[in-house]
Amino acid sequence: MKFAREFQEILKKEDFPPSWVQLAISYGQLKKCIKKVQRELADLGLDACTLKELLKPVEASQGSCLPPGGAEPRFQYAFLEGGEAPRPHLFIVVDAGSGNAIDAGLTEATKDYLRLLIRQRASPESERGRDSINGTQSIAEAASTAPDETHCDGSIEGASTALGDSVLQGRTTDAGVNPSEQELVPQRIEVPLTFDSEFFRLLTRQITGLDRLQEAEQEQLNLSIPSLGHMVSHATTPRRFSSSKSDLSRWRQVFELYTEANIFFSTTELDHGARTAATAAKQLQWFTDEVNKRQLARQFKNNESPTAFEMFVGLNVHLVRNLRFQEVNRIAMFKILKSKTSVT
Repeated sequence: MKFAREFQEILKKEDFPPSWVQLAISYGQLKKCIKKVQRELADLGLDACTLKELLKPVEASQGSCLPPGGAEPRFQYAFLEGGEAPRPHLFIVVDAGSGNAIDAGLTEATKDYLRLLIRQRASPESERGRDSINGTQSIAEAASTAPDETHCDGSIEGASTALGDSVLQGRTTDAGVNPSEQELVPQRIEVPLTFDSEFFRLLTRQITGLDRLQEAEQEQLNLSIPSLGHMVSHATTPRRFSSSKSDLSRWRQVFELYTEANIFFSTTELDHGARTAATAAKQLQWFTDEVNKRQLARQFKNNESPTAFEMFVGLNVHLVRNLRFQEVNRIAMFKILKSKTSVT
């Protein structure tokens, strides 16, 4: 949790507006959700090592694409679109009799659970009453209701997905296979991912909030720039009888320095491209130092010029702060996704 503390310190120290901080990535909350995902998978016997074994043939065939000949992928982790957030789904093709995934060994707890899912789908009662399994039971509790089966050790705190709702329409080799025969052929089973879904709902909601913040900032910038342009235009327009009141030459020097500073983008061959927030802040400081060194702001004659210059610098300071806020949230999102990948 080292980065979680660092992230909170950055949000406190860097003078971000409170409205921004409220929309920052909730790193700690997402980290706790990842631990719940770990426990959820562990209760099913799907630890990191087992998942890695399951993924080997998938990675060899380039992800979740169907194997040659259109055969069913034996393991598939996919996102189904629709709703407010992507919904993760985990599918495993198993031997219905043994509970073994094809080309991968599973723990006895996982086999028991997969066999239970198969029976739930094959049982006529499961379609009418979900085989008396309450929709608020945890996965481990549901597994314990199966006769002659060993339930998964430990329950998943807060799980609320019904087993009947977790199983998609299965596929068998023959459409007319009865339930007893159905257990003898490989079947494609969906493993419920309650907390995995919750993780992506939280992350999607937070990313959406950040996107809306940037849209609002863009709208505010679009309003501020024309106002600033009007002030500069008025301050630099020559007067017929009072040319000394025009700051055209001084504003020209200001913009020449600003262009030379390359605050947000570099056009040089060595470091061309977008600047980081740290570099942008450094270049902005160089710009203001050069303006002060040449005393350009003090030489303004028009009364609107000082106000326009202050507004101009303020907009750039705000943009640098916004850039920094985007950076730290992007880092937080990268780290949280990397953390989830490493443990699941």
